Order: sequence, then C-alpha cells, then structure tokens
Amino acid sequence: NIVAIKEASGNMDQVSLLKNLVGDDILIYSGDDSLTLPMLALGAHG
Repeated sequence: NIVAIKEASGNMDQVSLLKNLVGDDILIYSGDDSLTLPMLALGAHG
C-alpha cells in the first residue's frame, strides 16, 4: 500500500492538484527544502 508521496517536481500547481486528488488518504512530503513551507500551506505534511 502507498502511504506517502515525496513530491520534488517544484511545480506548485501539481502539488495542489495532487492534494485535491488524494485528500488525506496519502501523505505528501516535500522533496525540495525551499518549497517545504509553501507545500505545507497547500496541505502537505512535511
């Protein structure tokens, strides 16, 4: 089973779309330190 995704594309539109698709069923983590805070604002977990 997939429990988390490491997102490192740098594309915030993709992060937003991914979060909308998976909701809270799959955790999303930043793979780019400089985008961690913006990703948290979109609902990522770390």
